[in-house]
Amino acid sequence: MTDSFFQKVYDIIQPTLPEEWEKIVLYAAFMQESCEIKYFVKEFAKTKFRDCFEIVDNHIFLFGILSDLQNIISAERSTIEKEDQWKFATITIDSEGNFETFYDYSENFWTDLNYGNIWSRKYLR
Repeated sequence: MTDSFFQKVYDIIQPTLPEEWEKIVLYAAFMQESCEIKYFVKEFAKTKFRDCFEIVDNHIFLFGILSDLQNIISAERSTIEKEDQWKFATITIDSEGNFETFYDYSENFWTDLNYGNIWSRKYLR
């Protein structure tokens, strides 16, 4: 993923960010024809991440944000050969402008009911 991709992700999420945000963690899961995208935000001086549905009161607006994220992430993912496509991506962006992406190629989400808990413990600490 390129710097311009991360900038697009940030530009989409930015209107929803609290003033004193420290880190964004975005979760994207793609399985066959379905997709799940959600993001979490940690604020300075706070110990826990907040889910995007806690941050944005207008859920119709938030669904537009999530749809825009799905579109650009899907487009980026479609540039990868089908057999090499990841199933899950975790994108982190911090307030200093640093970003990282972590990929998971397994089918764990659909076979392991604890995958969400494992993911949360790993990325939302």
